[in-house]
Amino acid sequence: MQLFVRKKRSGNVFVKKPDIGDDGLIVEVVNSIKATSSYVGQCRQKSEVIFVQVAISSSGDLVIAGDIHGNIFAINIMKNRFHLVKHLSVPCTRMSASLKRKSDILVASSDYSLRCYNVDTESQLACLRGHDSAIVSLSIHPSKRYALSTSSDNATLWNLDTFDRKRKLTITKGIALLAAQFIPSSNSILTCFKDNSMLVWDAESMELKHELKSTQSYDVSYRTFACNSDGSVVACAGKSNVIHLWDFGSERIKKILQLQLEIKQVKQLEFLPKHLYREETLVAICSDGVLRFIDISESKEIWTIGSYEHKVVQASLAESGCNLACIMDSGNLNIYDIEVILKRVETDRHADNKKDSVDVERDPRAKTVKVQHKTANKLKDMIRERVESSQALSHVKLREILKEYGEFPEKYRTFIWKTILRLPENYEAYSALLDKGIHPAYVNIHKVYPIRSSKLLRVFQRLLSALAYWTPAAVECTFLPSLAFPFAKLLQNNQLIAFEVVASVLLNCCQRWFDYTPNPPLNILSLIENLLSYHDRELFQHFIRYRVTTQTYAWTLLLTGFSEVFSRSEWMKLWDHILINEPSWLLLAVVAYSLVNRRTLLDCYDTEAFKQFYRHHNATGVSHVIKETYNISRTTPTELDPSSCLHAFHPLNKGQYQLLAKFPQRVKNFPQNELERIRKEQLSSLKSDVAFAKR
Repeated sequence: MQLFVRKKRSGNVFVKKPDIGDDGLIVEVVNSIKATSSYVGQCRQKSEVIFVQVAISSSGDLVIAGDIHGNIFAINIMKNRFHLVKHLSVPCTRMSASLKRKSDILVASSDYSLRCYNVDTESQLACLRGHDSAIVSLSIHPSKRYALSTSSDNATLWNLDTFDRKRKLTITKGIALLAAQFIPSSNSILTCFKDNSMLVWDAESMELKHELKSTQSYDVSYRTFACNSDGSVVACAGKSNVIHLWDFGSERIKKILQLQLEIKQVKQLEFLPKHLYREETLVAICSDGVLRFIDISESKEIWTIGSYEHKVVQASLAESGCNLACIMDSGNLNIYDIEVILKRVETDRHADNKKDSVDVERDPRAKTVKVQHKTANKLKDMIRERVESSQALSHVKLREILKEYGEFPEKYRTFIWKTILRLPENYEAYSALLDKGIHPAYVNIHKVYPIRSSKLLRVFQRLLSALAYWTPAAVECTFLPSLAFPFAKLLQNNQLIAFEVVASVLLNCCQRWFDYTPNPPLNILSLIENLLSYHDRELFQHFIRYRVTTQTYAWTLLLTGFSEVFSRSEWMKLWDHILINEPSWLLLAVVAYSLVNRRTLLDCYDTEAFKQFYRHHNATGVSHVIKETYNISRTTPTELDPSSCLHAFHPLNKGQYQLLAKFPQRVKNFPQNELERIRKEQLSSLKSDVAFAKR
């Protein structure tokens, strides 16, 4: 269920009784509207108002959310009401709703102030100042009488009864403070610094109690911290795929949880209240945008929220543990019922019984435990079973896999591509093409493409020759070697599959590319030009001003299939998405590449610089390009959608391959025209020889 709060001051959260599904989602709060102007590149920022901060009350009934424009919304699940509490002139940087008075909230704004508001009366109770930089964390004392605000330069202790500053911990210059928080069930404060040092202070006297320092060196830069409910353990993580669990009693690391290698950073940590689940559970938001529930005792993921396409950016967990509020990368706010999720976890646990249990790998010296990625193991097992039994995976299932993980497993990529493209594996037809030998047009291909590996050179020659004999007019297509080479290199151990993959790409993704052969496909490039003009008018005008044509920012990417701007792994990841979508998705990806790099391109003023940009690797993550491509696909109007000009996907025929495409008559008659030209040249030469002899 969705709740739209844009341009509304108040209203009901639910129109009817919410139907909570197995994923535990109660409501999705949306604060955006779709752009209607043709100048989407300009109006996108105006139409998309994203939530940037969220906080949930101790009971979980009240959710406070702040958007980028400084609007603060209060959403009361139990009362079925929401309303706009305040409109600030600046966005907020941190929020807290776990105060003594349930109607009071704390809001830290980007002007370095800390304000207290009453949600019911919508009035400001206090404005607290004492920081010279943005407040990055807020912590409330277990008694609810004190609040601790942290910026990079100091940590300030506030009395919430009188709204006075009680203590101030000033930080030495050069050592940035990351967070300061109260330790539950104690009167102590934990401070964490950018150099990985952690100090424990007495909250009353601000005297140093002790320091948490490891005897071993770990290559982990801490960035996020969380204490469990009884204050006995603190979890620390940062720019790594490991989570350190410190024991306050022994002042040592008692356990290290190691997540998947694909995870580069843990962005946020929270502990689930112990009364909710039979074992202590850690909630972690990782760099892949997935929020993971990790059973610490079993070192196992028990639930996940978010995916590659719908990433979790920030989360707030109620002290009671009943509800969870998450800000997604779309800017929307999702509110989940934790109890529903944990019931589903228990159900799955009993259903699995012990058959899915996996032995935990341990390193006794480092006390490292690898967290079992249960879903990934099931995925690999499922694909392996299909490969071994030669069963095909459904297109729907493959889309779900790609949506969840962002790419296909490299080990099974060839099998999956065969399934997506429905390759016929015509051995006899392909053998007949190979028997014709190397095509004359590609005998000297090594002079144009100096490939070191003799095996790869032979594979490349055979692939191009087979394509040329399949469609002779393709010889005149100058882009064919550049487009085919990455596939030849990737699939060099299975030449039949390499041929059929490239043939399928030519048949579907390269529609209408041959209309102006050997010149670039002006009709296709005009489609891309229209898309860029619609989605980013400013960038389009910039290209016109400096005479950058589609042959530079579009055709360069198309004729190489993005192989010149992405690494091997990134290229394969991108083509996973290209092949599983409609043929027009490739054209959208070309536009997305420019949109993702718009800031860099707007700073370019030299024609040669533009050409270099589209021919070399840049600081552009393929994930951003893929995400932007899906966004373009959703927001492009029907009249500009390239799919209306292209036919749907057609697999290669079983037995005999079909003709490639409709070529211009000049290209169709190329062999006959060439023979006629040679005949005329020879006849003219003979006449010249006869005339010379008569002299």
